[in-house]
Amino acid sequence: MQHIAILILFIACLTTHGQTSVICDCNALVDVEFKGEIVVFDKPAGRILKKNKHNLKEEDFVILTIEKEKSNYFYADISHAITQDQHSKGWIRKTNAIGIYLKNYSQGDQQILYTSPNLSSKINSTIPEWTNQLFTITKCKKKWAYVKIKYKGHLKEGWLQPDKQCANPYTTCN
Repeated sequence: MQHIAILILFIACLTTHGQTSVICDCNALVDVEFKGEIVVFDKPAGRILKKNKHNLKEEDFVILTIEKEKSNYFYADISHAITQDQHSKGWIRKTNAIGIYLKNYSQGDQQILYTSPNLSSKINSTIPEWTNQLFTITKCKKKWAYVKIKYKGHLKEGWLQPDKQCANPYTTCN
């Protein structure tokens, strides 16, 4: 009987652990070229709370702060960059339209994408020069963002350190 109780407790711990959210604090933006809507849910795959989209006429783009990550969803605080209207909080599906730019940096610098969200981890990818392409965010941990980009025909991915991220749709954050 004791073995069954231990087995049930073990399974419950595994199930609970698999459903936990990763805590984030990453600023991001919705690709300025994206013409669709970002659907906000009360829980992953739950009830729709709101739909946000760019105000293209006024060039007021959707920005967000990712607070949590779970499976195929981010929990985010969402608004427009200029007017701060259509403010909402909730779960949004991860999509290629949610990303970040590289902060503009000195000529000759290469950008490093790490294997783990810390500066002492190994290098996963390098980008030899600054690019204005959007990096898709697929994961986050604290202020670090796991990003992917197709750069000159090659997939580059890894953890981007916080001080190299730019979530401003209007500047390169230099």
